[in-house]
Amino acid sequence: MNHVKKLLKLSIVFSVLGTMLYTYVFFRNQFPDTLRVFEGEEQLVSFSIPVSGTLYDKREREVMSFPVTDNVTIVADTDYQFRMQLKLFGVLPLRDVNVQVTPKTSLTPVGVPVGIYMKTNGAMVIGIGDFIGSDGMKYAPARYLLQEGDYILQVNGEKVTGKKDLTRRIRESEGEALQLMVERGEELIPMSLQPKADQNGVYKLGIWIRDNAQGVGTMTFIAEDGSFGALGHGINDVDTGVLMELQYGELYHTDIVGIRRGSVGTPGELTGLISYQEDNKIGEISRNTKRGIFGKLDNAFIEEISEESDYLHAVPIGAKHEIKEGEATILSAVSGSVEPYSIRIDKINYYSMSEKRELELEVTDRRLLEQTGGIIQGMSGSPIIQNGKLVGAVTHVLVNDPTKGYGIFIEDMLEQNHT
Repeated sequence: MNHVKKLLKLSIVFSVLGTMLYTYVFFRNQFPDTLRVFEGEEQLVSFSIPVSGTLYDKREREVMSFPVTDNVTIVADTDYQFRMQLKLFGVLPLRDVNVQVTPKTSLTPVGVPVGIYMKTNGAMVIGIGDFIGSDGMKYAPARYLLQEGDYILQVNGEKVTGKKDLTRRIRESEGEALQLMVERGEELIPMSLQPKADQNGVYKLGIWIRDNAQGVGTMTFIAEDGSFGALGHGINDVDTGVLMELQYGELYHTDIVGIRRGSVGTPGELTGLISYQEDNKIGEISRNTKRGIFGKLDNAFIEEISEESDYLHAVPIGAKHEIKEGEATILSAVSGSVEPYSIRIDKINYYSMSEKRELELEVTDRRLLEQTGGIIQGMSGSPIIQNGKLVGAVTHVLVNDPTKGYGIFIEDMLEQNHT
């Protein structure tokens, strides 16, 4: 009997400790580890939980402190960095927050669809297999050497310009070993591979390769200097899922010619007509990152869309701590012209395992639900506006419920562009 009582007591103790630990972690995740405040602007910072705090400068000198409260007002007059030490209920160490003071930033939310063309460095390996040789034997020259996601940059010391170039060199090898320079992550790896002739006498390595990506996405913002951000996520290879390495990229005018509505289990899609002609080009892509694509627009395109839309005007950006669960708006041109559509921000994930799922969204606008079923492919990059500020961009749809999707903080999207 005493043994049972002891086990019961231990069970209660562990249950209480587990609850306390869960509560502490929950509170700890209610605030980001980086707080962006804007130079010269008074900002009310809400913690949603009772904390006290002490602010230290770079030299670890105390600048200010505040007693237990659920919000505090911060004003900073210079571009600087601070460390804020937070304590739950003024006692329990909770989190150190990096306070970054930055100049005020305004961007123009866009929401227009764009055609995307991106060329990779060299040729990207997307698959490795075997084939039957001219002697009837099975060969796989690249197996155990090349990997999916590798980039073949050189053959016999000469630069590989793309898929056609690499295929030609393999075919013309006459079975002689090829000296390759392969990029794998941040590593350059020299290797030697010997092509084999297939049943038709064509020399092969047994690899599938790709050197470009094309598609339709949505432009998120235009900065004062004509630079842009789009998609809210990177362009990954459809087969390997690897972020594609950019050699150069271009943006083009696109016209939406069809909409496939989303349904449960089947994501919808915008179908765009893109003409990859020089006179249809509207800008250059300079970076492909995990939080979006970035580059520079032609002035003529900026003037054109500014004249066509009543919604294209600069607004302040909203820091992640300013975003609240509740009503918000996205801009999209699914109807043929840019229009605002109502959504609800259901959840804010400061510590999401995926940078694409920092905001959980739900479409509440009947017009958009009737047109598209919710969020569909091609809408990635649609700007999210709340309380007159640009706070994020749509990234993905929830496949099992197209009325819901995910978004990224505009603060993180901009930070990715500057790293």
